[in-house]
Amino acid sequence: HEVLPYNDCFYRNLYHYEYILLVDIDEMVLPLRQPTWKEMFTDIRSSIPKNQSFAVYSARNVYFFHEDLKEIVDQLNTTTKKIFE
Repeated sequence: HEVLPYNDCFYRNLYHYEYILLVDIDEMVLPLRQPTWKEMFTDIRSSIPKNQSFAVYSARNVYFFHEDLKEIVDQLNTTTKKIFE
């Protein structure tokens, strides 16, 4: 059932944005090496040879457990502030 809203979002925004990020409400993509998503994608694109192109980028799914939680929350807070500044 997730395909319908994803397709709706994709086709409504296809010609308005350079990137469309489809994630569930309980998911988040965090750039770890760059402070913003824009810089993350710029870095990714600059590492791809000129004769290649990609239509899709995929992010690895990672689960964090309780013992890592404080460090993760601190990193999320720092990264989220940078993303939305």
